[in-house]
Amino acid sequence: MDHRVRFRHQTNVNHNTNESIVTFAPDTLREPVIFSGSLNQSLAFRESFAVLAEVSTMNHHLVRPRCVSELAFWYKSRDSEAMAEYLAKHESEGGKHKQIRQDLRALQYDSFNRIRNFYRAKRNYLDYLIHKRYGAALVAYPLLTVGADELFIESLSQDESVYTRLSCDFSAFDNVREIVKGTTHIDFELGLKREFEKIREYKNTTIRIDPEAWEPTEVDDDNARDLAWGIPDSWVRSLLQISTAMTRKMSKFRLQPMDLFNVCNQLRRQRAKSAPSALRFELIPMEPVKIVLEPWNIVINCPRSVYTGEHKHIYRMWNRRGLLLLEKLIPIADDFSVYIGGTGEPVFFVAHMGPISLTFALTGWHSEQWARQGMVNLMSTNNDIDEFIQMRVLKALKKSGVDTEKSLATQLNEEPSVVRRALQVQAQSGHVLYDLDKNVYRIRDLFSSPVSGDQYRFTSELERKAYALVNGHQVDIDETRQQDGFLHVLGSVRDLAITYQPDLIIDADQQLIDASCYCQHYMDHKLKNGPCEHMLAIRIQMSRENLSAEMPVSTIEVLTEGLSVET
Repeated sequence: MDHRVRFRHQTNVNHNTNESIVTFAPDTLREPVIFSGSLNQSLAFRESFAVLAEVSTMNHHLVRPRCVSELAFWYKSRDSEAMAEYLAKHESEGGKHKQIRQDLRALQYDSFNRIRNFYRAKRNYLDYLIHKRYGAALVAYPLLTVGADELFIESLSQDESVYTRLSCDFSAFDNVREIVKGTTHIDFELGLKREFEKIREYKNTTIRIDPEAWEPTEVDDDNARDLAWGIPDSWVRSLLQISTAMTRKMSKFRLQPMDLFNVCNQLRRQRAKSAPSALRFELIPMEPVKIVLEPWNIVINCPRSVYTGEHKHIYRMWNRRGLLLLEKLIPIADDFSVYIGGTGEPVFFVAHMGPISLTFALTGWHSEQWARQGMVNLMSTNNDIDEFIQMRVLKALKKSGVDTEKSLATQLNEEPSVVRRALQVQAQSGHVLYDLDKNVYRIRDLFSSPVSGDQYRFTSELERKAYALVNGHQVDIDETRQQDGFLHVLGSVRDLAITYQPDLIIDADQQLIDASCYCQHYMDHKLKNGPCEHMLAIRIQMSRENLSAEMPVSTIEVLTEGLSVET
């Protein structure tokens, strides 16, 4: 997807003895968005923005390098044999090889002449990025939204595994001078991280969007930068997945800063070398939250954090080292709200700092993108909602800018469940964002032109077929058994009058270790091109039936006995 952005100036932070002025450079190809106000929570804003900036520039936080030692050993063992074969052929076919090399050299020269201009343009563009826009080349442009009651900035890491949303209620500003509501991309570079770190609480801090960005000029501005931002489909799909995930029903509990500190402290002291390497939340109604670090089964008791839900739950998340990014906020946060929907599903942490809050979202798996297979469903669309009702709900929300589900239902004289499903559809299309902190829906247009949720619903044709099979009730789980610490799953998938029986082996980290099927896709590629649609259908059916390779609760209680950290 090609999306053009145009920045007339660069985002800058100016410091003097009495004041720090933060001027965000907006995308002038979108509708004007104007804001200006003086912060009275400079410390909370600085530390929260530091987390957001860290996420914006993060691209290798959990990337694991590919192991090539076995391949190198194979190449080395083949060296002598390959050299002998080559010399034998070279002696017998020397003349033919010479003619082929001459023809090949002529073809390469002709090919280079054809694409010479492409290489020259590519080199000039890389020189431009390195010398003038090096910092911007390493980040994705954040989204800034001025709403009816707050200003918030959203950012997604380049590896698409971490999402942050920095919210500043208007009560965090002493005087808000001018507001024009809307959403725009803002310019951001690596060098700005150091400038934001210079913000001090004893100095006045002014936040504003460049008011001169949309002013007409008689001549072209030489400083304006009109950029074609090639947005990957996975980036757009990730943001839509996040919007969808926020609208789902999730278990909620609060963590005190000291509890999160103990978790981060143990994560820094321990590093798992074998599965399972999850963070396990044990939630029992009206009892303190219990957090267990696997595989050591170190229990962190949280006596100040009581779970007030109605049902007992045990959840696991594997992308746990991402929590270390929140360490900056532990000294200044009042508390943290945690939202989790199930094992391996995304986890949302909301840091409360008075009128400022930071929503921090992690995928549930190691090195997993929001847009990857098995993540939150864009598939849970509510096609039973009439389009006319959807437009009525969206129009009513645009009128107020922010509202609750019940209030919209009263205004429109509709059932709350109908309004909720209509809002979920709009969230999947990028028009609406659910605010976990304040439990309200907000208008936030992802792009100036409408985005179709259907376009980004599936990551591949195989995934589309897998969901069609599951939704058509063509998938059954025939047998599950635990063996040597692995979960063996045998299922039946009826596809075009043929019944396939995929066999899956899953480890304690819920990762697919091995699988087999006798469909054509598996016969041709094995697992080199990923699982076939029948294996994916079995995984989807497993998630719907809550099947996993988890240990029984009785075993957990035995293993965790005597290993605890009191807070």
